[in-house]
Amino acid sequence: MSSIFCANEPTLGYLYQIRYGLKLLLQEQDENATLLIETIDDISITSSMGTDVYQTKFHLNNPPNITNASTDFWKTIRVWSEMVSTGQINPDTSVFTLVTTAAASTGSILAKLSFNVGNERDVSGIIVDMIEVADTSSNQTNQAAYTAFKALTEEQQTKLVKRIIVLDSSQNINEAKDAILTILRVTCKNYESLFERVEGWFINQVILQLQNQRQGISFRELQQIIWDVIDSLKSDNLPADFLSSIVGDETQLSAYRNMPFVKQLQIIGAQPQTINHAISDYHRAFSQASKWLREGLISPNDQMEYHAKLHDDWSRKYSALCGIVDGEEENLSAERGHNFYKNFYVAQYPPIHIKERFKEVYMVIGSCQMLSDSKKIGWHPKYETLI
Repeated sequence: MSSIFCANEPTLGYLYQIRYGLKLLLQEQDENATLLIETIDDISITSSMGTDVYQTKFHLNNPPNITNASTDFWKTIRVWSEMVSTGQINPDTSVFTLVTTAAASTGSILAKLSFNVGNERDVSGIIVDMIEVADTSSNQTNQAAYTAFKALTEEQQTKLVKRIIVLDSSQNINEAKDAILTILRVTCKNYESLFERVEGWFINQVILQLQNQRQGISFRELQQIIWDVIDSLKSDNLPADFLSSIVGDETQLSAYRNMPFVKQLQIIGAQPQTINHAISDYHRAFSQASKWLREGLISPNDQMEYHAKLHDDWSRKYSALCGIVDGEEENLSAERGHNFYKNFYVAQYPPIHIKERFKEVYMVIGSCQMLSDSKKIGWHPKYETLI
């Protein structure tokens, strides 16, 4: 069991870093603030006041208390000392925060750094304690960190220590989510759905940033995303979570090849690309409706009523254009079915929407494919006997 925890901890540590970054950006007071992950530090936020940096240390279960020679602490001190010595960051306009889920030992250097920043802190005494640890510790892992801190000038050490905050016993990854939910709770009723979409967007932006495909993530950008998602969660709208087509992904398409709605298209001679689009729409509509139902954004009755409207629209068109003609040759029936589908479900589509402002085509056509899959509707004049 311990080996599982050892494997999980680093992965959860990265996710914790991202989630904590989202929480920090949500809490920002400066609308011009911008966040970066793994650039200046684990997390950095630049605002009109300067650049604040954060090191996050995540531990599973109940880690031992952090002591004066803690590797977590001294690795962090090394990073910050090198930033200050190289001029990468200005200690006069920055705050250096160590966020750790472990607790600081009573009376330790970390405990002394856990409280106020500024003149109330015994900065000189803390520096003396840190130099003593650096001179007397036998911890070889920390030697580079000890050297980096001692290499700072006395003025640099003072400025750095004065601006350090240690947030020990910090929120774990689940508690960080709870903190974000508390912020979002006041914005809309469906705040859990809002959280899922905002965090998903944020993670994607971090991935792009780590690949140098975008710059930092701004507070204004995050705020706009929140407003957009809130709008999609209003009573006359729904969020669109499956905008990407799977037409080019044969692995996903193949799972649907033998389903009845696909056979419905095959018997009218639909082209392979038309069938691929139908599969993609079915996949997205089914996945979307399932997600909405799980989140309580629609009820089963909402979906039933929507399908009934689509069925009624189909029935009117089908009865006029695609009814059975006695004695008609099979190829002519297939041709009429093909034209029926092409005219009413490809060239155009039923202007019937599950919510007034949710008008994604994949939901309309995909829902029709769902009805086709259950043989409630069809395209061929004799589909009920052929499928």
